Amino acid sequence: MRLFLSSCLALAAMSAPALADSQKLTTWKGHEVVGDDRVYVKMPDVLARGAADPVISPYIYLNRCSGTCTIHGTENDDARQNNSGIPEQGDHIISEYEAYVGGQRVTGTAADAEWNAVVKCMKEVYSPYGVTVTDQKPVGVSYTMAVIAGKSSEALGAMGQGILGIAPMRCAPLDNVISFSFANDHANGERVNNICWTAAQETAHAFGLDHEYVFSDGTSACNDPMTYRFDCGGQKFFRNKAAQCGEMSARTCSCGGSQNSHIKIRAVFGEGTSLIPAPTCTIMNPTMGSVSNGAVVTATSGSQRGVARVARSTDSVELLAHVPGEPAGRQARDRGQVLRRPRPREGLADGHAAEGQLHRFRELQVSPGPAILRRQVLLGPARR
Repeated sequence: MRLFLSSCLALAAMSAPALADSQKLTTWKGHEVVGDDRVYVKMPDVLARGAADPVISPYIYLNRCSGTCTIHGTENDDARQNNSGIPEQGDHIISEYEAYVGGQRVTGTAADAEWNAVVKCMKEVYSPYGVTVTDQKPVGVSYTMAVIAGKSSEALGAMGQGILGIAPMRCAPLDNVISFSFANDHANGERVNNICWTAAQETAHAFGLDHEYVFSDGTSACNDPMTYRFDCGGQKFFRNKAAQCGEMSARTCSCGGSQNSHIKIRAVFGEGTSLIPAPTCTIMNPTMGSVSNGAVVTATSGSQRGVARVARSTDSVELLAHVPGEPAGRQARDRGQVLRRPRPREGLADGHAAEGQLHRFRELQVSPGPAILRRQVLLGPARR
């Protein structure tokens, strides 16, 4: 039997915080602070599973604090008035966003390029959902404000040591609150991705999301902005996978059960339109024509979100390769499902397979690369 190789398809995928449990870090109100550097304030109704605010605004305002901005430490939150219940009572001056350009920190127009890259990243991360991310202050409407500027000491004083970001969190979404991502405390390397990571995580805390440690399939949650993990880099996106919560190890989620960050954000804002380009896939060998049984077919694929699987069509038969979470450079073996007349499902992301009639399994040799996934597929005779 000879199979004609027709196509391939890629589918995207405060004082020192290190305190013993008996000395947990708390805010001036006595609310517990959860985490180490990117943290959240556990609001009193977290354990009571408090109801969501009646309306959650579809606007996230990214505030770089041009010149400076003044945040008022108050009893109640009101982003429109720059009021936050996290800093101690009184006024707190937050310094303007600083970029790292030419070996030095700069502000103003000299920082525009880096700032615009952070805004672009945040828009991409939230684009699958029905929310507008903007660095222009919305007028006449409520919004969630993300302060992306300044240093933790400016908002938190001595209790801010080592904190890169902080936000209020409860088990239901909050509206009209302020999250803080202290951009000027971030290191000079990989600033755009790291600041975006912090801002995405802190804004999501306000919508009821906890930290994530490991996905239910055992793979690292390092590619989700709710993570603390560094075992993968690059831009992070909310993933459509159930995860155990935790910082440096797995723990019970504050709101119980596991957490799927994609589903939780979508439940707040509904569906949007992703700004991420479609994945690419190219058959590298053979370059044209047909292949015999047992031949090795090599394809490359890539996506800004990462590649969850590669599917190849051969004479109306689709071969699926699915090896989630493999680190770059490691060898692995997995099984590919051979499906006849597959019916792709709409609106799925990050590792969902097409539907179809299962005929057989084939073993795959997998060699992930740093930016692409390279898969060698061993073809054999068809069996019914």
